[in-house]
Amino acid sequence: LRNDGVDLKRFLIDLLELLRKIMLIKISPGLADKLGLEFGENIELKVNNISKELELSEVLNCINKFSEAKNSLAGSFIIQLPIEIAIAEICRQDSGAGPAPVKNLTPNQPAANPINKIKPAADNPLKNNIQPSGNLSLDTIFSRWNEVQIKTKKFNHSLSFILRVCEPKEINREYLTLAFKYKFHRDRIEDVNIKKLVENVIGEVYGQRLLIKTIVDENLKPASPLVNGVKDAKEAIAKENADKKGKDKNNGAVMDNLLKNFGGKIID
Repeated sequence: LRNDGVDLKRFLIDLLELLRKIMLIKISPGLADKLGLEFGENIELKVNNISKELELSEVLNCINKFSEAKNSLAGSFIIQLPIEIAIAEICRQDSGAGPAPVKNLTPNQPAANPINKIKPAADNPLKNNIQPSGNLSLDTIFSRWNEVQIKTKKFNHSLSFILRVCEPKEINREYLTLAFKYKFHRDRIEDVNIKKLVENVIGEVYGQRLLIKTIVDENLKPASPLVNGVKDAKEAIAKENADKKGKDKNNGAVMDNLLKNFGGKIID
């Protein structure tokens, strides 16, 4: 949901409305109808089926957990973390696992962390034998940067564009520094999930583990050698200027026709 750009707060509000209806159905089947909680025929059918599979105590537990998650969203440094914790706690309770015992622990024995016992719901989308960082050069990074963009596009279309307008600036052992002209592009890459995705793709392309550092460079040239797949920066700049002249000429002809047909003059 996060990667698809879904508003997580809106998602939780909708989820809680559905859970509320299930709760009312469990208490009294006609109560939800009296309150006018209608969601359409298809959803109503699914809600009724789900309500038969759940105990009232389970519904109340879900409502409590997801209400807490909604209230915690704004203050979370990882936006989806409160939802993940709520799901983990619900699944743990559904499995019958109680809280980890601590009274018989020795001084050197740490308390068990229940989160560590929960198997991730999904594997990393990129699996390969990525080696620790080596001696990659910046030239090597540039030579295959288009591959990074293409692979990233499979997971996040808009992110591919951001990687086209950034520029690898420096590589220092396990760190690759990317420069962005605009802060909002840099902030997008700094998102925890997005950053991890890019690092995974880079590891897939170059076969070595690299961590990302980001900087804002307001002097970054928009016509980077990477933008249009042109290796030489001078060729890229020349191509961009030629394209701009062609567009300006075409726009001028269109404007002349408009003035000729409709009259008037350009004031700005």
